[in-house]
Order: sequence, then C-alpha cells, then structure tokens
Amino acid sequence: IIVEGKIVAIGTAVSAITFTSVTDSGPGEWPGFLFWDGVGHFEHVAIRNGGEVVLDPINGWPRSGANINVSYIPPDLNNSNLILRDVQIQGSNGFGMSLPTNLFNQSELDNVTFTENITNRVQLITSVSFPITTNVTLSAQPGLEGYEFEGGLVMDTGTLILEPGVTLFCASEAGIVMQNGGHLTAVGTPENPITFTTVTDTAVNRWGGIFFWDGSAELVNTRIRFAGADVGQQAVSALHVYEVPDGQESILENSVIEGSGGYVIAVEVDNLHQLRLQNNQFINNAMNRILLLPDIDGGDGRLAGSANLPGQQGLESYELLAPGLAVPTGMTLTVGSGATMMSGSGVGLRIAGGHLEAVGTQNAPVQFTSVADSGLGEWSGLQLGEGTAVFDHAEVRFGVDNLVVSGTAVSLQNSQIHSASSNGILVNSNGTPAFTIANSCVFNNGGAGVRNENATQIDARNVWWGDASGPSGIGPGSGDALVGNALFEPWLEDDLCMAISYRLYLPGVLNR
Repeated sequence: IIVEGKIVAIGTAVSAITFTSVTDSGPGEWPGFLFWDGVGHFEHVAIRNGGEVVLDPINGWPRSGANINVSYIPPDLNNSNLILRDVQIQGSNGFGMSLPTNLFNQSELDNVTFTENITNRVQLITSVSFPITTNVTLSAQPGLEGYEFEGGLVMDTGTLILEPGVTLFCASEAGIVMQNGGHLTAVGTPENPITFTTVTDTAVNRWGGIFFWDGSAELVNTRIRFAGADVGQQAVSALHVYEVPDGQESILENSVIEGSGGYVIAVEVDNLHQLRLQNNQFINNAMNRILLLPDIDGGDGRLAGSANLPGQQGLESYELLAPGLAVPTGMTLTVGSGATMMSGSGVGLRIAGGHLEAVGTQNAPVQFTSVADSGLGEWSGLQLGEGTAVFDHAEVRFGVDNLVVSGTAVSLQNSQIHSASSNGILVNSNGTPAFTIANSCVFNNGGAGVRNENATQIDARNVWWGDASGPSGIGPGSGDALVGNALFEPWLEDDLCMAISYRLYLPGVLNR
C-alpha cells in the first residue's frame, strides 16, 4: 500500500482493522505500507506478514523488509504526523518498522505491540551527512527490542530523548554525535534502564561510542555496552567528551559502562569541569580508566573551571597525558575518595595558584602514581606552586620528586610519600611555604625523604621515616633523610603504614 497522501484507519478494541497478505500465512507475503510522500493515522489496527523487500523511490536502495516503511513525511499536509495507537505489528520479514531518524519527530507511537517479526526492532535510517536539527523522542513499546541504526546518528542543535526501557542497537563503528548544541537525554530507572549496545549485543563489531563536539548529555540509569571501536578519533573510548557548551554539563550517573574496546571515557582537560560522575560502574573494559586529554586546539592543560574526580566502582584510574594538568588561581581540583591519578613519563599535576583537595579514607585512599605503577621516577610528580593543597589518606609514589612545594600552603596527614627516584618531598626556595606533615609515612625514596631548601621552617613531626630510629640527615636515625630547617621530634617509632589498608601497601614497597 503506497501512501502519497493520507490514510486513516481507526478501529475499536472489539473490532480492529487488519492489513495482511492474501494468504495471511507468513512473513514477507506483501511489501507492507510504503509511506513515500504521505502520512497515516492508525488506531486499533493489526498490520502483519509484510516485509517484502522494495526499492526506495528516493534513492533507489532496497529497503529492508518491514511492515511499515517510511521514506518521507511531507510537512505541509494537515496534521502531518504518522500516528500509531493501539497497533499490532506482527510477522514482518524483517524490521517491524523502518524510517529515517529525522522523521521520528513526525511520528507518534503509543501502545504499539511488536510480535513475531524476524526482528522486533525499529530501523532508524541515519547518516552523518544528514544531521538531525529537531527534537526526537524514542519510547519503549510492548515487545519492542529497541531501535537499530547503521550510519552515524548526529544531533545538530536538536535533543534526542530516550525514555526508560529503550535500547539503541548501534552498527559496527557507528557513533552517536552531539554537535552545535545537540543534547542527549537518556534518563532511565533502576527497573527500566536505557541501553546502548551493538546490533548483536556482543563485543563482535563494536560501535564507536557517544561523542560530544559542542554537545552535552544527561545519562542516568544507562547501560553502555561494547563501544570503543577505533574510528580515528583522539582516543578509543565509550564516551568522548571533547567540547561541551558553556554553562552545560555532561552527566553520567547510576550507569554502567561495560566491554569497551578502549577507555571508558576520554575527556579534554578544559572540559573536565563539565563532566559530572556519580555512582557508576565500569566492568570488563579493555582499559577501566578515564583518559584526560589535552585540548585538541592546543593549550597548556589548564582547567577552565573547578573539577571533581570521584572514585567510581571498577574505575582503575584517571590517566593524564602530556602536557599534564594545571589548576589555576580561583579553581579547585578535588580528587575523591578511592580515586587514582596516573601520569606518564614527564607528565604531572601542577597547582598554579589554585587548590588541590585530595581527601580519601583508610579503606579508599586517594592515589597518585605513574601509568605503569611499577618503579621509581616514572612520572614528574605533583608540582605545588602558589596556592594550597590538602592531603588526607593519600598516597604519592613513583615520581621523580613526588611532591615539589613552591610557596604553597600544604597540609598532609595520614598519608604515604614513597618510592621517588629523587626526593619524596622537595620544598624549594621560592616564596614562603606553609608546610606541615603529620601521622604519615615517608620512606623508600632515592634522595631525601623531605628536603627543605627554603629558609622557612617546616613541621615534619610525627612521621614514620622507614625506620624506628627516625630520619637520617639532620636526624639521628637511619630512615629516609630529612634535610634543611625542619621540626621532626617526636617521630613515629612504629610503622603507621602497616595499619593502613593493603591497597596502599604494595608488595614492592614491603621489600625496600
């Protein structure tokens, strides 16, 4: 049935209208409805046994068999929508329904039941060459497995709304792109999450993931599965946060990222303040890490706003690439309980007048280490310039100088500073630092445990120096050296670090 005008078929719950093949015996016995330049209004209707493959009149391509095939809905017809209410789509030779995504805003599905189709899915015809500029809502329907698309799905200024229970099946290397203010709203519930996955819902033929090029998203109670195909971007990841519009955020909350072929999230440092993570899980990904990228347009790695790096279930670390990350004046970087930051060779974190808050717990400390996390001097360490920093239940290991204090106000307690190739802590001659360390462990460093090159006295009392006899250097013991103007008595004669959770204490450290 070719529709170039308008068809209206309204039955009742008792007397439904049926469209089927002559024999009414099986799938693919007729082409179904072909909306080539028209609209329809169906209520209490059954459409079955269609799906014979036909050629699309617009581009000449064969259309996958479906009971309802839509090529174009003219906007100038009265009530120019395709309305399906209390409709049963049954026994199709392929998809239950097929239409271009940009026409979905002209389609209304309400209580549409999909049953006994070869594929109980709606096919979305998409292309990166034809971005969507209108709002589109995809809803769950009885028996509907989800919506499947092959080309890239690009939201350009419009909003894609996925309602609870919806599944998007994404073809190999296809991606979902938010650009020019495009927004994705996918707010599920614990009982009815929203799922993004491959066509087969397996790791075979991964899809590209979700991309933010001047776009944003709210992802709550979602499941993002088997993304991370290499599509030639900055990183291989499930989520790619490259640019978010000013004043907006990309939110991932109560969600699961599973089976990614690369990282779970890749985010440019200057957009880090616009990424909000809460109560997520990361499971069986190639890299259970969040990659912190430099700005693709250049830059020195400075935050553009205060940012939070929380610990998340299954998240191994935040991995920092060159040129590193800087916290400028007026901004705060909070590294939350259970979070780990990893940096590569020659890369580190700089406090450039801002504030660093690294406060963990005994069972979920904050950790700073190298990407390899295996040996001395593998990263640059923390460079604490003018500004402030607070460490509590934190561990810094495997840097060149683990901490360099340059005119900074630093408070460090209940923490470990160890396994630097040079100094565990270096207080240089710049400015007037306010440095205190207490109830902490400084040990196994290649140079001094603490070296103070500043005339200002620092407070290093109540510290375990790796030996019960106390620090060497200006101290009387044989532990890590303390050099320069410092208070150090009393020191801790018992290894406080042995009481700190096993996660803090690496096997390689035990054999110092």
